[in-house]
Amino acid sequence: MKFEEKTGYIHSYVLTVETKIGMERADAEFNRALEETLHEIQAQGYEIVDVKLSSGMTALWASAVRYLILYK
Repeated sequence: MKFEEKTGYIHSYVLTVETKIGMERADAEFNRALEETLHEIQAQGYEIVDVKLSSGMTALWASAVRYLILYK
């Protein structure tokens, strides 16, 4: 994953995850994607400032989650 150059300012990263699997497995998939992204951001020496979540359904009835991750 590529993140903004370190400047001391807060940056944003949007992660979108879609799945058509059952809710229990979907939660695991959404969590795995978020965990991997948060780990990668921190492994590159950034600090996580905030994470926001938005969820819904796509036009094809897939579950969709968008995370807004703020980091510096």
